[in-house]
Amino acid sequence: MPSLSVSQLNGIVETTLKNNKTGGWTDINPALLQSYIAMSRLLKKNKMMFEGGESLEINLNTGTSGNARHAGLFSQDDVKVKDFPTKGDVPWKHTETSFALDVREKKISRGKTQLVDHILQRRTNSMIDLAVLMEDTFWGKPVDSTDSLTPYGIEYWISKTTGKINADHTQVNGVGFHGGNPTGFASGPGNINCEVHSGWKNFAGNYSAVSKADLIKKMRVMHLMTDFKSPIKHPNYDTSGVSDAYQIYCNWNTYLELEDLLDAQNDNLGTDLSGQGGTMVFKKNQIVEVAKLNEDSSNPLYMMNWNVFDIACLEGEYMRETTGPAPGQHNVSQTHFDLTWNTRVTNRRKLGVLTQA
Repeated sequence: MPSLSVSQLNGIVETTLKNNKTGGWTDINPALLQSYIAMSRLLKKNKMMFEGGESLEINLNTGTSGNARHAGLFSQDDVKVKDFPTKGDVPWKHTETSFALDVREKKISRGKTQLVDHILQRRTNSMIDLAVLMEDTFWGKPVDSTDSLTPYGIEYWISKTTGKINADHTQVNGVGFHGGNPTGFASGPGNINCEVHSGWKNFAGNYSAVSKADLIKKMRVMHLMTDFKSPIKHPNYDTSGVSDAYQIYCNWNTYLELEDLLDAQNDNLGTDLSGQGGTMVFKKNQIVEVAKLNEDSSNPLYMMNWNVFDIACLEGEYMRETTGPAPGQHNVSQTHFDLTWNTRVTNRRKLGVLTQA
């Protein structure tokens, strides 16, 4: 008798279920990234809930009255009154995902006949769709001010410099607060024009090589120049109590080159770049590799201060779930998830980006 495989024994095939011990599945969607910062990390850890309001407001103070002076005896008073408050505005944006099922599906696939919870799989897939959309949105920006649907992303709030890189790439005078209005938004990020209010510009600059003399030196400058502290305590947006909430984001190419630099120079990098438990840090701030940034050929390195960057969600509209019958399909049930949100920055001077020329 010739040897047979299990699949050739019709009796076994027809009477035996395949072994699926976990009831789970592997997602091999070719569009998936290796990581999703916006959905898996930011919305869970950094979101802020707002009770309501037509939009999100940003309050800025753009100057002082200049009344401090040295004065002699019997000097005449010279009290000037000037108004410097400026307001910005961030509109709410709406994002949704959904899935549907025929009510008979639950009866067909249940109990011992159910190998995989396909309803859970369908629900999970709708969340994956949302994660992909959120990641695309978070690291980008709307095309221009006529786009009323897309929420504001990193490229909206942190503008890259368009100036020429210095002939001597090792110098640091080519970096500074050059990040002005994002392309397509003449009125400025948050409706605050950087051409009118220069203090609203973010830090930006170019680098040529991932080296101690170039990128690392410019990261030092960025870290120093974005560390603003007011000499007088006053009400502000930072209620976290975290004095140093910086995190650094880059693509894989830059991350791997920084790792090579760390391996090659080790102690010679001093207190700037170091490895801690498998995590790479710059001045004790974690460097995170972002899969989505692999699509950016400028190899950006973002320095973010999460004390001034909000992921704002409207209370009651954070992943609100509703289920109801589908129009014209009495056996079909639709589930919708709705999110009303946007990002808001309250101090662009604490944010920076370096791009490779």
